Amino acid sequence: MHGPNVGPDELASVLIPKEHGGILSASGCVDFSVGKGIALGVFVIIEAERPRIL
Repeated sequence: MHGPNVGPDELASVLIPKEHGGILSASGCVDFSVGKGIALGVFVIIEAERPRIL
């Protein structure tokens, strides 16, 4: 786990695989953030075929 110090606005661009410009070594993992404005919890990082995720 990485636990980056980023807020809600940066999560989608940081918690992504390195090949797409993020910090993760692979997709399909769980991580967390310690940034301002983030509640305690974990995030599941997925890759979707469609831009809309329900």
